[in-house]
Formats: sequence, C-alpha cells, structure tokens
Amino acid sequence: MSSRSTDDINPVHVAVTCDENYAMPLAAMLASLAANLDPDRRLVIHALGHDLKAPVWDRLTRSLPEGRAQWHRIDVDTTGLCREGFGTRAYDHISPVCYLRLLLPELLPGDVEKVLYLDCDLIVREDLSSLWETDVSATAFAAAHELCTPDMKARLVDGVRYHRELGLTRDRARLNSGVLLMNLTQWRRSQLALRAFTYLRVLGDDVLWYEQEALNVVARDEYRALDPRWNVPSQWAAQWPHEHVSIVHYLTAKKPWHWDYDWAESSSFFAALDRTPWAGWRPARPRWGQARRLMGSLMKALRKRAYAARRATLALQRNLDYRQVRPQTLTGGMPALAHRNASPEVRLFMAVDHVDDRLCRTLEAHFAAGVDRAIVLLTSGRAAVPGLPPPLQSRLHVFSCNGASGEHGLRRLLDRFGETHWCLLADRHLEAVDQDGRAVNYHDQCARLDAAGIEIVEALTGPGVRLEMTARDLRSGRVFQGTVSVDAVPHAYDKPSFLSRVFLLKYRKTMLLDANAVLSGNARISEHRLHLKRPGDSGGP
Repeated sequence: MSSRSTDDINPVHVAVTCDENYAMPLAAMLASLAANLDPDRRLVIHALGHDLKAPVWDRLTRSLPEGRAQWHRIDVDTTGLCREGFGTRAYDHISPVCYLRLLLPELLPGDVEKVLYLDCDLIVREDLSSLWETDVSATAFAAAHELCTPDMKARLVDGVRYHRELGLTRDRARLNSGVLLMNLTQWRRSQLALRAFTYLRVLGDDVLWYEQEALNVVARDEYRALDPRWNVPSQWAAQWPHEHVSIVHYLTAKKPWHWDYDWAESSSFFAALDRTPWAGWRPARPRWGQARRLMGSLMKALRKRAYAARRATLALQRNLDYRQVRPQTLTGGMPALAHRNASPEVRLFMAVDHVDDRLCRTLEAHFAAGVDRAIVLLTSGRAAVPGLPPPLQSRLHVFSCNGASGEHGLRRLLDRFGETHWCLLADRHLEAVDQDGRAVNYHDQCARLDAAGIEIVEALTGPGVRLEMTARDLRSGRVFQGTVSVDAVPHAYDKPSFLSRVFLLKYRKTMLLDANAVLSGNARISEHRLHLKRPGDSGGP
C-alpha cells in the first residue's frame, strides 16, 4: 500500500470492490471517471478485492494516466463472509464481494473520513467534483433512489418479504447502493454495518436484494437523497427527461461486455474501455450462441425454481416442527394446570435439562419474590422427577419436551398456559434486581406495569452497544424490530453476542416473540428494563 502525498489538496477518495470477473469493467469505469474529473483534483483509489492476480492488478493500475491517481490495494478474503452465511444465490450475477461496501469504515485507514463508493458496472459522464462536495456531515451517507416505473416500484418493495412488519410502505422510495457518498465517521457511530449484517443474518434466505435491501431496511431516514442523475439505469439514459445523465449504471444481469447485450449505452462503455489496456477488446459471439443463451436462461430459471422450492420446504418444515411439538405433563403428584385461570397470575417459564437441588433453590427464590406458578420444560428427555418438597409440588408443573426443540417446546407452553398472564422467562443462573440492586417483587412490579400500560420488560445482562435490530419469530417465520445490547465483535459480520432479552411480558399469542427469548423486543417494545445478576453476586448487573 503506497503512502499518501502530503501536498494533496482535498483529494477525491474513491472506493471500489471487485474480483477478476469484474476487473475489465472496473478499468472502464475508472477511466471514464478520470477523463471527466477536474484535472486539478487528485484521485485516491481504495481497491478492495479478492484474489486479484498480479497481471490483472497491473492492467488495472495502467488504466489511468500516470500520476493521475494513488492506488491503495486492500486484499479481503471473502471466504470468512461465506463461512458466516453471507453468500449469494447460485443463479445471481452478484458475488459476495458486494458485502464489502458495508465494511468500508472497518477496512479503510482511520484517517479517511469521507469516501465515494462506486460499483464496477457504471460509466461516469461528468465531473464528479460536485457530487464529492455534497454535504454529508450530518448523515451516514448519500445515495440516489432506485429509478423504476410504478409497477416495478411495487415489485421492488415486495422484494422485502416482511416489509409490512418492518414498517415499509409499498410506495416508499428505495435507495440504490451502487453509488454511495459515505461519511465514515457517522457510519461507524451509527453502527450501520452491524445493523445491516444482523438483518442479513436473521432473515437469511428471505433476503432478496442482499446488502442493498439491508441498507434500505436499517438506514431508514439516516441518509441524504442524491439527485437521480448520479445513478441512471442504462435503459433509461436515452430517454432521460432531464438535462444531464452524470452516471450510467448497467443494473441488470445483462452487461455491455456480454456478446448478446442489445440494450442502450454500450457505446459509452467501449469508449471508456478503449482508454485502458483492454483497448480494442470486443465480446465475440460464441459458436451456437443463441442455443447457449437459451440453455443458460433455462438453467437459470430451473435454479430459481429449485431455490424457491427449497425455501418453501424449509418454511413448511419449520411450521411442522413447531406444530408437532406436544409437551407432556410428567407424573409425580403435581397438580393439573388449567389453560386459563379466572384471575391472572405471575407465571414462571423455564427450560432446563434436569431437576436438581439448585433448581429447587431457584424456584423457592422466585416463589418468595411473588411468582404464583412455575412451568418447567425438561429438554433432556428424562421422564423421572425426583421427590420435591410439598410447597414446591403444589405450584410446580414439569413437562417433557419429547425430544423436540426446547425453543419450540417453550413457545408451545407459552401459547397453552401463558396467555393473559404475566410470564417470567427466566433460567436457573440469573435473577432480576432493580436499579438499586434489590430483588424484585414480581406482584408489585406487575401491578406497576399494568398501571403504566407496559406489556414487555427487557433485562440487561451486561454492558454493550445499544443496537436497533431485526429478529425472527420462530413459530410464524415473521420478523420484528427491537433494541438489543451487543458485545463488540472483530468485524460487523461476525456473530455478535446479544446481551439483552425479553424477561417479563403480558403474553398474548399475537405477540411476535422469539421462543427462547434471547432476542430483544417486538412491535410494542418499551423503555422499561430490569437488570439481571447471578444469585449470590454482591456486585451490580
């Protein structure tokens, strides 16, 4: 990585991401950028790539006139992203390199405060100085909205499969992530990358537009809208009603370097390419080209159908897994439990692998704190329950999970025995304390919550960064947004450690709640929180 010149005055920092498949289009894009940029401005190019071989890198750097730009190469191994589940679908023309734009604040030098990210598949027609001078001091980034017809806009919003749950309307304008003017300091401060990767991780195969969809969901109004001329789809450029088309973007899987590209603006691409070491290159029509194109279209359609079938199968299996769970009451002198009591109670729900003396002491402490009844799920499959003291037997109900998932079993018990009651979602290791470190009286606590109209209480189990996030409901597959405290992670795409949980709630079946209660909040999240500590700890939470 070369050092920066000390006499650069307001250089334009441009970030690009690519692999070897997009090296030639990247060269054309950069050549068009340099040809139109104010000659008094200097380019600093941060090139993030994976496995760029020396000959390809050499041709890239020779695509710009000598002395016109400084190059900073940053090699990023995308296998870590793929290993964490951030890949792309086999039939798409997009590679995992697309996620690197989210990581620019982590990967670029700390003294770079502002950067212009540009996709490889675009051509610059005008001086980008005015775009670079756009004020983003009060926002994380600036981006142009996706240009589309009204019918296409509806389909794009429907591409966010849970847009209703996430509060996105059908007519909401969507940003395109191909051109991003980024305030790196504000991006880091707002935890945009962590929030975006959390959304991508939780939604998994339900994400359609990869990092662009994640930004549209989590950024909301945290960005500035650019003039549409800075990101015009190639098929719109010829009929553009305004005076300028500053950037032409080849958005779809059809690209001008493909032999069968028959859309507009191919001449702009090859005019820029002829300024690079790839000058004179043109795509050759392969033998049996039409047959190959038809076969390729057929195979892509089949892969898409197979992908849709796999998603439908997984969704059906998830639903069946939940509905087939039948927690069974274990014998041992314990009383029968009605699905609903005439008067609401404070009911403790807990999943454990076995019943022992430590669990008994925990239950006694909860009963002393005002819990009326305890419903315990055994996840180990053991059918025997040791002898319990009579005070415990009269208020304890133990169920077997029958080999099913403990998460699904706990949710089924909540559905059967938790509705209309205050439900405490606890474990044997933590107890609730108030702000002064004193044990909570649940009857008094729930009476105050009822009076205040609060239905959900979070518990903090440690320090961390407060983070708006999205979580999936395991029963329905739907999603909700909430707030969570997370531990620091080396990279935004690493698995974060969630330090907040739903702890106490007035349960209804319509609530969107993770069955294991390890993700925080739902559509009715409140600011009321408790702290948790281990029994016997003298310190704070």
